[in-house]
Amino acid sequence: MTSISRKPVRLAMLGCGHMGKALLTALLPSVGKPESPISRISVAVRNQASSERLSAEFSHNTAPIDFTSNANVKVAENADAVLLSFPPYLVNDVLGAPSMQRVLERKLIISILAGISTGHIKDAIHGAGTDGKKRTEDKTTVIRAMPNIGTRIHESASLLAIPHNPADNRYLNLVSWIFQHAGKVYPIPDSIFEAATGASAVSYALTTVATEAIVNQCVEEGIPRHTALHIASQYVRGASPLVSTGMDPAHLGESLSAPGSITGQAISEFEQGNLRTMLADTVFKAVQKAKSMGFQQHSG
Repeated sequence: MTSISRKPVRLAMLGCGHMGKALLTALLPSVGKPESPISRISVAVRNQASSERLSAEFSHNTAPIDFTSNANVKVAENADAVLLSFPPYLVNDVLGAPSMQRVLERKLIISILAGISTGHIKDAIHGAGTDGKKRTEDKTTVIRAMPNIGTRIHESASLLAIPHNPADNRYLNLVSWIFQHAGKVYPIPDSIFEAATGASAVSYALTTVATEAIVNQCVEEGIPRHTALHIASQYVRGASPLVSTGMDPAHLGESLSAPGSITGQAISEFEQGNLRTMLADTVFKAVQKAKSMGFQQHSG
């Protein structure tokens, strides 16, 4: 893997669903350029129909990329780094395939598999060997990342798990470069990755449900749906930068809640309806769900 830091990387993608396609779309304009750390991308999918469909979807692209089917091992073998973007429930089948352990040794593995821990990925790889070798942690570097739906418009808040082994931190620049094309990147300790994933999911769920409820009631009040949708989404867009720049959400709420104000009344309604408690409970349950996903899939 020392070659990764010295020359452009050949990246393999195993699987290419909705998130994989969004990431690929964001990444391709920079692939193969003189300053790019990635020289080529090879994508392996499960069947020929998917391969042909992706080839057609990306036919306008000029970056070096190829699509193939039923060739995970071959694609991984010819790459310097491997991005796992198949459905999480397939982790043992894909990584446990014959010869996969051999071809992944000493390669960087980047995973966007929800609920699948670093340990699970390494167990899936090294437990598949037929040569009786024990798992050796230093032969496989796994870095987890979690982009979100904002990838489609380069507005993802991608989580990036900092490796346990400090020696693996040298690969963070490459992984960060990949996900910076999807939006912003937030490196966090691997130990809180599931918690952050759960909280992120709640943020998107709250935004979609709240926006839908607001828009529906606006329509009831006579506002055209498209106008209501644009207004509601723009207010969310306008408030977010204020919080992300360090403004305390409580102070922001106070500044908008002058006595007798409409915003103040709305916040009061939320408080009376125990919205804060409900959200806290929802985050707690989402975090537990994120943690249990990995356990269930690992033990199953």
